[in-house]
Amino acid sequence: MKRVAGFLIVLAYLIAFAANKVLDKTIGYDYDMTLAFSTPTFLAEREEDPDDRIAWHLVNGRLLDLEKKKHLSWTVPITRFFGYTPIVVTARPDIKAELFRAHVHRAYGIKPEDVYMTKRKAAILKERNTVLFFGDSDGDILDAREAGVRAIRIKRSKDDPYRGNYNPGKYGEFILPFSDAHL
Repeated sequence: MKRVAGFLIVLAYLIAFAANKVLDKTIGYDYDMTLAFSTPTFLAEREEDPDDRIAWHLVNGRLLDLEKKKHLSWTVPITRFFGYTPIVVTARPDIKAELFRAHVHRAYGIKPEDVYMTKRKAAILKERNTVLFFGDSDGDILDAREAGVRAIRIKRSKDDPYRGNYNPGKYGEFILPFSDAHL
């Protein structure tokens, strides 16, 4: 009986893996404050360029190494294990994009071609056949809903001073416990 149960579990896994691969299903991640604790990068940018506008050439460029991984990053290899392709959809502008994409690939193993830098998150989620989207902001939750994708709220780190566009539970979304921690 145990042998049959084990066989059925393996068979179910193989069917799910193959279906996700064949159907090109993806799991989406926002970047800032979801996969990465990026506050140190933005604070360093403020020190170097105190202008009111963000100097994206610094944030997406040489300051990237200041960022820390959030604990959520452990889910990226699991998405691959189940046959999904992990993608990043961030509202960061397409400035120094090649450096940013290379950083995401190096830090999280997500292919550069699967990193989207756009404010059109809902369109990308729909286009890429996304089934689940992790995000921290209210906008992330609304974009996922607009695309017909299940959203999971990631808590911002307690040491992140920015609280704008952030009302966990406002839309009745699932909030991932302990997701505010970073390495």
